[in-house]
Amino acid sequence: MDVRQILDDRRTAQLEIRAIQKQIADCLPDGRPTGYPSARQPEKVKGKDEYVMPLPGTNDPMGTALENEDFYRATLDKLLANKQLLFLTVETIIASLSDGEARTILRYYYCQAWTDEAIAAELGRGGKTIWRKRNETLILLEINEDMAINAREMSIDDYE
Repeated sequence: MDVRQILDDRRTAQLEIRAIQKQIADCLPDGRPTGYPSARQPEKVKGKDEYVMPLPGTNDPMGTALENEDFYRATLDKLLANKQLLFLTVETIIASLSDGEARTILRYYYCQAWTDEAIAAELGRGGKTIWRKRNETLILLEINEDMAINAREMSIDDYE
């Protein structure tokens, strides 16, 4: 897999993470804070001074919202666990660059899934400047990758 594909996979993973986080946030419309594993909340019995726990899997809207939140949290945890090697690989690729601005642009674009325009606004540059810098950096990374592959092949040929 080439550098560009690895970086694109990282961006896609970030977009998926964002979508799942939005689904989690949308599960509890009553304003309760999210971020903790959900548990069923006791409900007051109408006309009595009693509380009962709603059963899981009922038609209770809050119970359904809590179950959905748990499901999306488990999905997010699984995705993050499966993508750890990809995240580390991308960070290694980006850290190999000597240009700090290029590292920042690649982190915003691939790790945070920002648009070129959002990066430009953050860095006080034009969108086309960001696009050009990002693509020049990708070309540089691909050249370095090709040089590393050629060096490995040459060293293998030397020992054969």
